[in-house]
Amino acid sequence: MPKSRLLFLLLSISVFSQKTITGVVSDSLNQPLESANLIAKPLQEKAGIKFAMADTKGRFRSELDNNVKYGIVVSYIGYTEEVLI
Repeated sequence: MPKSRLLFLLLSISVFSQKTITGVVSDSLNQPLESANLIAKPLQEKAGIKFAMADTKGRFRSELDNNVKYGIVVSYIGYTEEVLI
């Protein structure tokens, strides 16, 4: 069974000591992927993993720590995982 690709839109806004990332997870037909997972893994020690799940319209929002670089992993069952650094 071939895996489909995720399309991932990411917008970033800075807020005080945290930064907020928001976006939409959709498939190649631009259909939103409800309950897609977004995991922000810190690229340095002593920082925590952040997690978000897409709503029914594929939208997500996550608060990340400022001054911490993250690798972003977006996944959905049956689709190829997308990794952004």
